[in-house]
Amino acid sequence: DKTAAAGDPAFALNGKARILRATGQLDAARELYLRLRQDFAGDPSEQLGWAGAAEILRDMGMLDAALAEYLSALEKFPQHPVLHS
Repeated sequence: DKTAAAGDPAFALNGKARILRATGQLDAARELYLRLRQDFAGDPSEQLGWAGAAEILRDMGMLDAALAEYLSALEKFPQHPVLHS
């Protein structure tokens, strides 16, 4: 919340999602990644939301859904390096 208040709410939201993911709170992390994607549409941070949301699906074992999300993200952001790894 301090990071968001200091002027970088996208960075704060991504950081919270990463912490939730690292602690196994995958549903909550995915919700934040989806929010990042929606709230920062058109901003470079949107790409982090797409990548994170897809990674969570992969972590959950939902491989077909994860692949579909990765492919959608690649279509939208063909140059994003994380989506190519």
